[in-house]
Amino acid sequence: MTVTVVAIFAIVYLGMILGGLPFLQLDRTGVALLGGIALVAIGVLTPEQAALSIHLPTLLLLFSFMVISAQMRLGGFYAWVTQHIAALPLGPNALLAAVIGTVAVLSAVFSNDIVCLAVAPVLTDACLRRGLDPDPVKRFPSMDALLAELGHDPAVIRTGMHDPEVDRRLAATRALAEALAISGTPTFVAGDRMLRGYLPPEAMQEVLAEVRAAD
Repeated sequence: MTVTVVAIFAIVYLGMILGGLPFLQLDRTGVALLGGIALVAIGVLTPEQAALSIHLPTLLLLFSFMVISAQMRLGGFYAWVTQHIAALPLGPNALLAAVIGTVAVLSAVFSNDIVCLAVAPVLTDACLRRGLDPDPVKRFPSMDALLAELGHDPAVIRTGMHDPEVDRRLAATRALAEALAISGTPTFVAGDRMLRGYLPPEAMQEVLAEVRAAD
C-alpha cells in the first residue's frame, strides 16, 4: 500500500511540474484532484477524511486575495505604483531592477497573473514617455548578433513581430487552444489524442507510430 501511495504522489507531482500528464486532458488542478480520488479509491483515505484534509480557511484566503487583487487593478492601484516607479530618477538598468523587485513583492502577496497584466501596459507607456524603448529585442543588442549568427535578418524579424497577419494567426491559435481546453504548453495533438506536458522523444515517436498505424 505504501508503494502505491508513493507512486500516486510521484505521478501527481510530475503532473504539477509538467503542467499535466501525457495522454490525459487534465491541467494541474485536475491532476491534483485525480490523485485525491485515487487515494480514496484504494482505501488510504475515507471520503470523510479526504473532506477534512481540505483546509477551507486557506482556500477562502487565497480566493479573497484574488478578488482583492482584481479590485486593486480596477481601482488603478497597480497603475499608480507603476507610474511612480517609472517617475523615479533611475537609469534603464536600475529602473528594471526596481520594477522586478516591486512586481515580485506584489506577486508574492496578490495574484501574480493580475499584477503582471496590470503593470505591463502602464510600464510600456511610461518607458515611451521617458524615451526608453520597451522592446526587449532592441533593448539588448546581443539579440541582433544572435539572430545574425542563426542566419536571420533582425530587421525582418522586428517587422514580422508587428505584422497584422502574425497577430491574426496568434488570435486564431489562441481561439483554437481555448476550444480544445488547452491551458498550458507544451501540448501536442496527435490524431484524437492530446498530449500535455513534456514527452521524451522516444515516447513521442511511439505515439505518432500508433496514430499513423490507426489511420
